[in-house]
Amino acid sequence: MNKTKERDSSFELLRIISIAMIILCHYTLYNGFIHNPNVPAIVKPFSMCAFSFGKLGVNIFILITGYFMISKKIKFSKILQLWLEILTYYVGIYIITIVIGKNKFDIKELIHGLMPISFNRYWFMTVYFLLYLLIPNINKYIENLSKEEYKKLLIKFGIILVIPYTIIYKSTAYSIIETYPLSQLPIFTLMYLIGGYIKIYGISKLEDIKKYKLIIFNILGYSAFILLLTVIQELEFKYNNSVRIENVLTQQPSILIVFFSITIFYSFKKMKFNSKLINIISSTTLGIYLMQSHGLINIRLYTSLLQPYHYYKTPLIIVHAILSVIGIVIVGCIIDLLRQYIIEKSIFKLMNLDEKTKKIDNFIN
Repeated sequence: MNKTKERDSSFELLRIISIAMIILCHYTLYNGFIHNPNVPAIVKPFSMCAFSFGKLGVNIFILITGYFMISKKIKFSKILQLWLEILTYYVGIYIITIVIGKNKFDIKELIHGLMPISFNRYWFMTVYFLLYLLIPNINKYIENLSKEEYKKLLIKFGIILVIPYTIIYKSTAYSIIETYPLSQLPIFTLMYLIGGYIKIYGISKLEDIKKYKLIIFNILGYSAFILLLTVIQELEFKYNNSVRIENVLTQQPSILIVFFSITIFYSFKKMKFNSKLINIISSTTLGIYLMQSHGLINIRLYTSLLQPYHYYKTPLIIVHAILSVIGIVIVGCIIDLLRQYIIEKSIFKLMNLDEKTKKIDNFIN
């Protein structure tokens, strides 16, 4: 979700698609479609697909970060920029909801909002921010590894994180993820390391596959995965099974979610094109996420404002969902571009932080 310079637009397009995946997941999640047995049969695979997109999109974001940051140093100005963006959205929306009468002022909540990372106001950003701070340490460690040692490290991570979670439906080790977001730091680190490995060495079996074949494989393979999950869920409804296997298989550490994150990433890695428009929209993806994920407006946005319940018993819900995602992306993009030019660029140009923080950069790296 980092802001980009003139990067390959294929990855920037993947960022945009990933945020659209996350929004589609929120649309399904907040409206309770995924666990609703009354949803029409034709809509159920779509709901399952949308639900699974959430953690798939998150994994892809981290893969992109690892791919671009594995051999780079971080800057204090970028850390401050990231923190300021989170702060702007959280406090800004908090103040707006008070002004329009949708929320009451609470000094404790305001203090928490001024420290959004410390008080975990966005679970993703809390984990991502800490991962970002650890990048210099991770990169320095990776510099001293051979290709085989790097590969063994990934295998160890996989054995510890991915395989147990996929096999054991609800292990005690992972049940705390729902309550303590920082427990997801290991899987974030794994996805970062995989992105870095792809950047440095590549995955030979995927490198050798033609682009169009890989795209077809992703479409057919993921469709089969979704149909399997839909069938499993129907059996759970029929036999009143509370295990919710589909929940487990669509989380970040699930072996299939990790696998398709990598293969989809590779599909876009094989594309090569440049688009200024795509790059501009991509630079707003973090802002779009922060806006629609804010705890004071997310449920209202996806329920009261979008009002999908008018359509959820008909196939029109699919059209409504897609149009809603497009609308949120467009509005969020416009708002974030205004934020970038009015707030962010003015502050950073005035302070000239890149020059003033070189000693801090040396310290954190």
